[in-house]
Amino acid sequence: MAKLTDRAAPEVLDVIAGKDQHGKVPEGKLDYRSGLELTRKIPDQDRQRELISTLTDSHLKGVKAREIINRVARHPEVEVNDVIASVIKQPAKFTIDAEDMERIVQRKAHGVTVQFLDPKIKEHEPVELYSRVEAADVDKIIRKRVKDINKIDAKVNGFTTESALIKELERKYGELDPEQYIFTVHFLE
Repeated sequence: MAKLTDRAAPEVLDVIAGKDQHGKVPEGKLDYRSGLELTRKIPDQDRQRELISTLTDSHLKGVKAREIINRVARHPEVEVNDVIASVIKQPAKFTIDAEDMERIVQRKAHGVTVQFLDPKIKEHEPVELYSRVEAADVDKIIRKRVKDINKIDAKVNGFTTESALIKELERKYGELDPEQYIFTVHFLE
């Protein structure tokens, strides 16, 4: 499709690649969707070349690459490196269930346990929340097996017993294997 637009610089076409058998885009390449966004939203081929070079050198792919492409398209006067720096500095994003958020807002809890955690979320760094609260600072992250959930984990999540926390996790994620790992994210109060 990028070739059909007649807008793609040859260098862009050279770095667009599909995912391998593990679902990853090879190093130095750009995923198809990002390449297509680039050719559609940035008609200037010199700007395409600059952006593609910077994206592949920075190893930025997927959602981050498309966010950069969209910002460069909306603000053509801004240097590509400045756009990339602003996107990279953004805090990681974290979705919190409405009921978990309510316990945190009411100060019944100061953390949340989740089944999966974005690896970009780090201790002692801010995280952008998809909730009523705009942002929070992550204090610590504890990874443990479901079978090792204890009263402290329950209290952090705003529950009085471990079984109440496990019941809530199963409501959100379905049946949990006792050997499966979960993550408890503690927020600074």
